[in-house]
Amino acid sequence: MTQLKLAAIFLVAAAFTGCITTSELIRQNTAVPETFSVSLLNGRYKNVDTANTYSSYSTLWSDLYFCKTFKNTTSGSAEAIVVLDYDNDKELKVTLVEDSIVVNQIELKVKRHGDYLSVRRHLLLIPIPFVWYRHHEAKMILFNDQSGFMQIAFARSQFVWTLMGASLDAKHNSVYDQLD
Repeated sequence: MTQLKLAAIFLVAAAFTGCITTSELIRQNTAVPETFSVSLLNGRYKNVDTANTYSSYSTLWSDLYFCKTFKNTTSGSAEAIVVLDYDNDKELKVTLVEDSIVVNQIELKVKRHGDYLSVRRHLLLIPIPFVWYRHHEAKMILFNDQSGFMQIAFARSQFVWTLMGASLDAKHNSVYDQLD
């Protein structure tokens, strides 16, 4: 009977761990996108959003980096610059620059989705029935609004279950100024 209860808990935990979709991120955002243009997206951006709410957990660089790997990294300072270079195909090169020095660079797999650029979902899933279950994912869309700002909609979800479960879901929208 105990194994049956554990199996039921495991299945319920797996069922409530949903995936984050591009459509969900588009619905979450209220800004109207401009017609997609590579020249509008490519460029240099401030690392902090237009509200200048600097947090090491929510900078442009940290959100983009989190879509690549779940490891901790430098988030860059409030004065850092993030350079985006989209190849108009399937890759977005992101460079973190501080004091004219390249601090870090990553390449993200992306896909055009109408007027949005969707960063490929980063997913870590470790299901070991009755022992360990871990689900960790991040997803982001980028687009330019009609005012010329770059907007992102970012969501991440984490769930861990051993004998008890714990989860964290976070979603936010941010607006960034292009510097050039």
